[in-house]
Amino acid sequence: MNKPTKREKRNAKLADLFIDMGKYTATAIFITSLIGEFEHKWLLYSVSLALVALFITLGLIYLNKD
Repeated sequence: MNKPTKREKRNAKLADLFIDMGKYTATAIFITSLIGEFEHKWLLYSVSLALVALFITLGLIYLNKD
């Protein structure tokens, strides 16, 4: 069984970080939308959806790197 290299360990940690950031961002936006009233909710949701998609995509990219 091969031991993971430093690069593989780093990529795994970065993947975990980006996926966690996506989850935390989604949770924060959900809680904020329950508590606060915003005039432009579509802007809040579209920006947060873009951020979550970016973080999850980056996490998956780092997860699949060699």
